[in-house]
Amino acid sequence: MKVRVRFKNPTKYPKILTIPKGTQIEGIFISEDYSIALEPHQSRVILFDENGRPFDIHSVIGQARNATQIAAKKTRQRIIDTATIEPVYSNHGIPQNSVDKDEYLHQARKTYEGIIEERGLGGFRLLSLHSAMKAEKTRNVGLYSPVALGFVKEMDSKSLYYYVLHGELEITSCIANGFDKDDAIVMKIKNNTLDRIVTYIPKNTMFEQKNNFDRQNLVVSKRIPVIVEPGDVTELVVPAMCANSSLSSPSNDAMNLTPFKLIKDAEDQQRVWDFLP
Repeated sequence: MKVRVRFKNPTKYPKILTIPKGTQIEGIFISEDYSIALEPHQSRVILFDENGRPFDIHSVIGQARNATQIAAKKTRQRIIDTATIEPVYSNHGIPQNSVDKDEYLHQARKTYEGIIEERGLGGFRLLSLHSAMKAEKTRNVGLYSPVALGFVKEMDSKSLYYYVLHGELEITSCIANGFDKDDAIVMKIKNNTLDRIVTYIPKNTMFEQKNNFDRQNLVVSKRIPVIVEPGDVTELVVPAMCANSSLSSPSNDAMNLTPFKLIKDAEDQQRVWDFLP
């Protein structure tokens, strides 16, 4: 199994683009931090094998090292950026120029792997909506990899998502109202075990709309500790920011917890808007 990744430098400056170690792309985890140097307006496609290793790695690393020195002399600024990645799934049955978000969702459910859509968990709606919005912007129709959309999968098995995934905790309610405030999301979590469970919601975690595409997804603005006693139900108040500036604010909307979080730190609302559609 191989995955094709396109690196693009749309700026007028030389850049080094980096995919962090552990990033998941189409079911493959990148084995080490991977960087590639690109000249202004240059793009390049790199293949990664099933172990997350790039093909022809020695020549690519050599080019990156040489370009680092050139870029540093020319720009005198930080030159490490997150990679821009083109669609890795092609259009998968989505008609050219389509803006039908339901069609994107239908294809997403058949295409993306490792996403659960039950028990208050999700991810398909997040990726399909952001793919559709990116396609509208770039006119390049298709489902995009999570990394291309600005997301990375949370891998810590001690986070809330994995306790819910394994059935130890249960999301009995998850409602959003507004954004960029301390109580944007209110959740109720039930402990289905005989043990006290201590977990957390990572900062930058993405919550998706459960039932529609007309209102905003949300991104958690700080790490939230979670403690639930055996058999108890605990209410969590979660601060979150808007992930879609062009959509309406949540209003008593049911939400899903996703395994994804922003690649870049959600420092404030404006920076989230600058990074996401």
